[in-house]
Formats: sequence, structure tokens, C-alpha cells
Amino acid sequence: MDILFGANVDPLYADPLEPIRRAQWVEKMGYDILAIQDHPYNNQFYDTWTLKTAIGMQTERIRLGTNVSNLPLRPPVMLAKQAASLDVLTAGRVDVGLGAGAFWPGIKAMGGPEWDGKTAYRAFQDALHILRGFWDHAGGGSFSYAGEVFSVKGMKPGPKPAHRINIWVGALGPSMLKLTGRMADGILVSKNYMPPEKLDWVNEKINEGAATAGRDPAAGAAGGDPHRARVRKRLRARCPLRPNDRRSSAFRLSANPRISRETAWPR
Repeated sequence: MDILFGANVDPLYADPLEPIRRAQWVEKMGYDILAIQDHPYNNQFYDTWTLKTAIGMQTERIRLGTNVSNLPLRPPVMLAKQAASLDVLTAGRVDVGLGAGAFWPGIKAMGGPEWDGKTAYRAFQDALHILRGFWDHAGGGSFSYAGEVFSVKGMKPGPKPAHRINIWVGALGPSMLKLTGRMADGILVSKNYMPPEKLDWVNEKINEGAATAGRDPAAGAAGGDPHRARVRKRLRARCPLRPNDRRSSAFRLSANPRISRETAWPR
């Protein structure tokens, strides 16, 4: 099993083209994935999906992810269409990271909802159904889903994505981890919130969720994407750089205040 390496580039617009230059540099250094955070209420940030599109048009190989898309401010049916559209334009390079929301004052200030934990969970579950349903039915007739927070009725989705888009969940609690195992393709974790010694517990919860849906966590979801917070098999980095080059580039990334971390990402 391969491990992909990526970097987060902040969507700051103080220097308008700087995020694009950094993205091109990350691709040139051989990294596999570029992730961009999504905080629309931050007045120092570009809109994440607009920036992802601009970067997609200025890069050739690197995969484009979100870390993570802000569900309360991005209705899932529109998020599905945005992702599918960009996936076609970039020849299948889009991944979707999705979060249920965190900074509620900022979300509410933009006219978004302020969900409690139970409502956020239900909204997130609805979003997973709608995202996957949109992509699976694109170009093939109508699609309906009746959820508790989000619903669609008789819509005709399109375009059809260029590949099976991965859904990566920004999850911490046991219910969300189990939901990831049932319906998503992996999780995004930060050592600031989930220390490495807890990853066995994380895997256990994801596996429990996968088992209830009849999914094999070792084999992964359809399309070969693993439900693992980490991988115990031999790791191979998909990168043309020599090991010392990779380490030195990682040090340069980590020293750069606008690239917050290096990410190991199961394919």
C-alpha cells in the first residue's frame, strides 16, 4: 500500500498569487496532495473552492483536497457539484475533506446555522448520502434523498466526476469515526487534537463502523481507499525525490509559516 505525502497551503490573499506559487512549488517538489483549509468567515482568506480551481488550472499532477470543507456554509448538493466540476476540469485530481463545523460564531455571523452535536451529526450523515448519491447518479437520471437536515428531490445531477472522489472526514468523536467507517473513505487527524497514542482507538472505532456496513476495513472502500487512520503495512512514498531531498523539502515546508504541516495520506 502506498502512502501519499501532501502539504497544507493557507488561502491567504495578502499577496494575491502567492498561494498558487506555493502550490506549484509543492507539486514541483514531488508531493502528491495539496490541502487547503476552508474558513469562509476569515476575512484574510480566499474562498477555498475558487482558489482550488485556480490552482487546478495552474498545476498538472498534484491532487487537490480540502482540510476540511465547512458543511454549515456549503450545502452538500452544491459541494457535490463543485467537486464534480473541478474533478472533470482537472482530469480526476479532486478529493473532498469534510467537517461538520467548528467555529460557530463565525458561521452564524455569515447567516449559517448553529448546530448542536446531534444536529451536526445528522447533517453530516445527510451530506455523505447526498455527496455520494450525486456523484453515483450523475448523468444517469434523477436522484432523491430525504434527510433530517438536508434533502434533495428529483434532481438531475451532473457533471459525472472523472474518478471516484474520496471523502475524508474531519472526525474526533466515536460516533463520527464509526460513521466514517460506514460511509466515507478515511479521516483527517491532527496531532494537536488526536495524539499518536490514540490512533489504535481511532482505527478500532472506524473498523466498528465499517463492520456494521459490511465493509472490510483492511480492503478499504470501493475504489481501493482504506478506512485507516494509519497504515501498518510497508510504506512506499510516491515521490520522485531521493529520501534526503524529501526530508530537506519537508523541513523547508515546516519552516514556512504559510504551509502548516506535512500530511501522510493513505491512497
